[in-house]
Amino acid sequence: MRGNIIATALLSISLCAGISAQFGGGAHYQRFDNNYWPGVVDELADGFVAEDMIGASAYYWFRLKDVRIEFLPEVGYAISLGQNDAGVSTDLKLLTALVNVMFYPFDLINDCDCPTFSKQGSGLQKGFFIALTGGLSNHTMGLIDESDTRFFDVSERLVRYGVGVGLDIGVSDLLTIVPHAYLHWEQNPAYDGLAEALGGETVMRNTDFGTRLPGFGLRAIFRPDYLKRR
Repeated sequence: MRGNIIATALLSISLCAGISAQFGGGAHYQRFDNNYWPGVVDELADGFVAEDMIGASAYYWFRLKDVRIEFLPEVGYAISLGQNDAGVSTDLKLLTALVNVMFYPFDLINDCDCPTFSKQGSGLQKGFFIALTGGLSNHTMGLIDESDTRFFDVSERLVRYGVGVGLDIGVSDLLTIVPHAYLHWEQNPAYDGLAEALGGETVMRNTDFGTRLPGFGLRAIFRPDYLKRR
């Protein structure tokens, strides 16, 4: 319930604030750093937990008119990487619906409503931003035994929030390249039935934000609306 309220509030603020729009896509790498459920697999089975994840995202961008605060709704997908030689391996997939709110501290007031390429100032001044992120993450987690048989699946939706930094690099008025890094947090997943599937006892749900997801990525943002305006 709380996750739905947070996501709805962020989307409502974003949709009410938009003036001009652009879209984009990107790829990212992140670590699934959790001190809770991987121990269940490691303790109850000859387990393997893949913490390295790669993913891709699609974006829709808009901004405030007079202040350089920008909004970047994002739909993303990430999968775990790795394989084991014996025992139990985990297959983890994340589907995310997030809203990134980006603040440009060196270009916050009186900037032109134009692509980064056409703005005045140094690259750092017109491109550096700090991001706040909030939304939901849907986990699909499965267990696979040594014979490559999938014997357990569970799905769970969790709240996510985070911070990040990045730099807009204007290639042209149409295209902006954005390297960025972030640190997100999520509630610890319960993965109901996981322990029982491994022959252990029930694991109590822990709703603390004990999962960290540090990562970095690269996205490309396109702005055809500005070319049409010109």
